[in-house]
Amino acid sequence: MRDLRKAQVKGLSEFLNTVSATWFSAGVISPLFLSEEFKNVLFLSLSEIVMSLFFLGLSLSLLKRYN
Repeated sequence: MRDLRKAQVKGLSEFLNTVSATWFSAGVISPLFLSEEFKNVLFLSLSEIVMSLFFLGLSLSLLKRYN
């Protein structure tokens, strides 16, 4: 990855935080409306929480690397 200015890193980090929050909210709310089986709700919730943590970790590692 090429060198980024601080403002670009901050903007990218904020974007990734927003993506993380979106995955988390989708993982908590949407499975309740999509499926009636508990195991499906649990699987969808856990998988989307993992995606949320992935994007949050990516955002934090980006900030750590460039600051």
